Amino acid sequence: MSRLLKIVTVVVAFGIILSILGHNSVLARKTKNKTIPVVVSILPQKYFASRIGGNIMDVVVLVSPGQSPAMYTLTPNEITRILNSEAWFTARVPFEKKFLTTAVKYRSKMNIVPTQERVGLLPMDSTVMTIDGEKYEDSHEYAEGEPDPHFWLDPSKARIMAENILLEYNGIAPKHSEAFEANFRPLAAELDSIDAVLRERFADDAGSMFMIFHPSLGYFARAYGLKQVAIEESGKQASAKRISKIVKFAKEKGVKYILVQKQFPVEQAETIAQEIGGEVIVVDPLSADYFTNLSQIADAVEKALVSE
Repeated sequence: MSRLLKIVTVVVAFGIILSILGHNSVLARKTKNKTIPVVVSILPQKYFASRIGGNIMDVVVLVSPGQSPAMYTLTPNEITRILNSEAWFTARVPFEKKFLTTAVKYRSKMNIVPTQERVGLLPMDSTVMTIDGEKYEDSHEYAEGEPDPHFWLDPSKARIMAENILLEYNGIAPKHSEAFEANFRPLAAELDSIDAVLRERFADDAGSMFMIFHPSLGYFARAYGLKQVAIEESGKQASAKRISKIVKFAKEKGVKYILVQKQFPVEQAETIAQEIGGEVIVVDPLSADYFTNLSQIADAVEKALVSE
């Protein structure tokens, strides 16, 4: 089945499911269950939404472990969950765009909550560094102004996401606002703490760079004065000519480690690593265990850093 046909099928299913559910589906579910159903797009959101919501909110995530938000397609069952939820917390990841307009069209009062609100998303071409011969240059390989969605990997921006979730929860269930606030406070303190720890950890590394296949650590790098060098070009696998340039650049800079996002293929990174006598380190920006994962990402970045 073609990708277009899959999308059309899901959109049609959206309308069919809605007609079956009727307008009172959310109210019915809330009445039957003690918890309030909400949907999030990705696992890092689920971590924050679950911690703040405690046993009051029932948080369902759409993109499961190992799946990529760039390639993900909603199933009819997941559409049902969205329509039966009190809110859909989005993160401006690629798959959402296809379905947000359709969701609002079929359910005009649907509560869509952009958790990136007030974060201040950066254009992808401002968070990615690439190479041109021996020079370091701002990347212009991504569409001008296209936002980098990986904001949660900067703890200060993840804190804003958590605040947005808290505000929405207070609106959905105001009688539980004290509980939500009590759950939020230690979470916010942990985010402030790990941010301070990482700032101190990378204080002496300002301007250092690391190489990564897919540029998913732009916000992390910016937060701590680092630079990420992307292997892929225009969101696609690198050409043979580009790989040759990257190998030359990596050898001259002394790169020994290449980071690869868990949801992406590792073959090209492994090829380059073999050429430079280096190793590949897999990182997971979409892990559900936010704090443990952020520490692991910091370890990987620190190991991969080289001076410009």
